[in-house]
Amino acid sequence: MALEKFLYPESAYICKYFFLMDKLVDNVEDVNLLIETGVIVNKLAGCNELAVNLINTLCLEIMDDSCCYGGVCNQLNKHYGNSFWKRHVAILKRVYFKDLWSLDC
Repeated sequence: MALEKFLYPESAYICKYFFLMDKLVDNVEDVNLLIETGVIVNKLAGCNELAVNLINTLCLEIMDDSCCYGGVCNQLNKHYGNSFWKRHVAILKRVYFKDLWSLDC
C-alpha cells in the first residue's frame, strides 16, 4: 500500500479499497456479512476475528485525504447505525426475503 501511495498517489485504488473496507468492517458480524455476500473470502484458517483485526490495522499508518468512499460510508452508517428498526428490517430482507420467488419450507 505504501508503494502504491508513493508511485501513484492520485490513483491509489488498492489503498482506497482498503480504506473502504476499514470503514465498513468494525466487528465479526461485518466480516460474516461480507463473506456471505461474496465480497471477501477469508483464508485465515476460518477465524473471522483475525480478518477483522487485519482489515482494521492495514490503514493505521497511511494517510488518505482523497478517499472518495468516506461520504458513502458515513451515510450508510448514519442510515443503518442509528435505527434499531432499519437495521433489523435490512437483516430480515437479506436473510429471509432475498428471493421472493423461491420459498424454503
